[in-house]
Amino acid sequence: MQLKKMVACLMAGLLVSFGAAAENYRWDNVAMGGAGYVTGVIPSKSERGVVFVRTDVGGAYRYDAHAGRWIALTDWLGESNTGLMGVESLAIDPKNAANVYMLAGTEYYNNGQTAILRSTDYGKHFDVIDVTAQFKAHGNGMGRSNGERLQVDPGSGNVLFVGTRHNGLFKSVDSGTTWSHVDGLDVNETPNGNGIGFVLLDPASVSNGTAKRIYVGVSRYGSVGPNLYFSKDGGVTFVPVAGAPAGLMPQRAAITSKGRLYLTYANGAGPHGQSDSEPMTTGQVWEYNTVGGAWTNVTPAGVSTPFGGISVDPSNPKHLVASSINTWQYQQHEPTATWATACIPRWTRAVPGPTCSPMA
Repeated sequence: MQLKKMVACLMAGLLVSFGAAAENYRWDNVAMGGAGYVTGVIPSKSERGVVFVRTDVGGAYRYDAHAGRWIALTDWLGESNTGLMGVESLAIDPKNAANVYMLAGTEYYNNGQTAILRSTDYGKHFDVIDVTAQFKAHGNGMGRSNGERLQVDPGSGNVLFVGTRHNGLFKSVDSGTTWSHVDGLDVNETPNGNGIGFVLLDPASVSNGTAKRIYVGVSRYGSVGPNLYFSKDGGVTFVPVAGAPAGLMPQRAAITSKGRLYLTYANGAGPHGQSDSEPMTTGQVWEYNTVGGAWTNVTPAGVSTPFGGISVDPSNPKHLVASSINTWQYQQHEPTATWATACIPRWTRAVPGPTCSPMA
């Protein structure tokens, strides 16, 4: 009898011990090795090592350099707002990297619910500002790799602009809480449904607290209508920029401190061919001198593929990096191993001949 009591006490103690241990379990996300097509890589301009990426259906991520991993920022979304996992654009406050904004929504989920997601702590927490009644995003739509459509004014963190697919250009002066249509730009929709592909504010034009020079790329061929617009008064008025390649659509743009605007072009919205009218098979890179208005074709010699990304070295404006899109080439490294690689041309304005680096 005494032995039975001792065994019972021992089992009770073990159960209590197991129960206490179970309460200490820490649950976390399982790294799946992929979460949608990465449609944009956005680094901070004010804080070293702060980098965000957005995906078409897998939300957004921030890189943790210390841990060497990507931190998921949108895993808190549930069934009622699944569509917000489609991040169409992401913007970082140029003066404060902790302030992050996203334009999120997917056309075929949650009745096209669209929101501006706003964070003041590097994406740890977000405010959800529903803008569905004014405009709708489609993070998984054609043209999803264009951008960035959402921008924070380099002169004031309270001022934001966003280009939309069907409703034109919008502006906020209260950090994204409310939005008003920018009537100075007379572009709302485009034949391919992609609308405004990018918005770019020139940091060198900041005056009285806000940027005055704004460039807007429109997703249509120049033969259909102007696809690059310019404002010199902070968005009050816009005028078409003449001289852009007529048979191509702008994808992305980057500007130097010296007023040189670099743009990538392709014969479609991308990221892949959509139809005979937008096959996404060719493209170019152009330089536009905003001071004199001259256009120069700076496409790497011998490369005629569609182009997507474009970046300028902030420490040397002569160093450019452009990425191809909807392009691959087969490389044979072993007798039985063949795989495709992307092509990333690197060149300087002073040296016309680029090198093409394979990228797995």
